Amino acid sequence: MLPGAMLLLTAAAVLAVGPPTGDIANYHVSAWLLRHGADLSMLYDYRWFTDRAVEVGYLDQLVGFAVLTPPSALLFAPFAELEPAAVARVWMAVEGLLMVGTALLLSRA
Repeated sequence: MLPGAMLLLTAAAVLAVGPPTGDIANYHVSAWLLRHGADLSMLYDYRWFTDRAVEVGYLDQLVGFAVLTPPSALLFAPFAELEPAAVARVWMAVEGLLMVGTALLLSRA
């Protein structure tokens, strides 16, 4: 029962999600740069990274790669070509599935 309710809540949240916030932009922009063959030696330059984020579609979002490592760009590589709002929805769905899976595992314990 609990996993089903969690899945329903996740589906509702995915449909209602607005523009992405938080660190999603950092991962998405870095993955986009990786997929487009950009010079990744510039990842830690805030101005350059912010300009690239605007190209991807993050117009009013504070971004920066300073606390991430270059392999972090691989996490969002499958979603690199999606628009920012779509990335937020996909990532929320992935989080929801992980939450349901965790609930199932814990309910067996």
